[in-house]
Amino acid sequence: MRHFKVVAPQAKTFMSAPEFKEWVERYNNAEVECTQWNANDDIEWNLCYSSALPRAIKTAQHIYTNEIYIRDQLNEIHIAPIVEARLKLPLSLWLIAGRIGWLMNLSSQERKMDTLFRTAAIIDEIESLTDNSTNVLIVTHGALMTVLSRELRKRGYTGRVINRPSNGTIYTFSRHLD
Repeated sequence: MRHFKVVAPQAKTFMSAPEFKEWVERYNNAEVECTQWNANDDIEWNLCYSSALPRAIKTAQHIYTNEIYIRDQLNEIHIAPIVEARLKLPLSLWLIAGRIGWLMNLSSQERKMDTLFRTAAIIDEIESLTDNSTNVLIVTHGALMTVLSRELRKRGYTGRVINRPSNGTIYTFSRHLD
């Protein structure tokens, strides 16, 4: 099994809204390191879809050597400050506030309905190109992975709902059609 970690940009102890936006941009473009490799645990992937964010593409290229289908629909749920202020807060608080803002459909965040729509659309695309014997690798991000896992289960796939995904971990889902 390969494990990856994002080489996260340094964060100040406390940061303002503009500094948080800058940190998110740097994180989305951060380097990725393959920290462990065991060839015996590999799955033979037939297709690979990746988020368009550089850190996801780099991860996909570590795992998959053929053509990678890069899709914006797999990008992380956009996160932004919930208030445009010079108020300095810890990074963890900015992140929590942004995700709560997404759940509450605050105008500063991506609309939840848009996230659900793009997740369903990418699964529709993949399902239209594959059958039950196709192993599809999807390289995406934590918050979107949670939404994606719920959509897959809603469509009859088996696999666990991912509430707190770990970086670089492969989660598997399968569906048996009659």
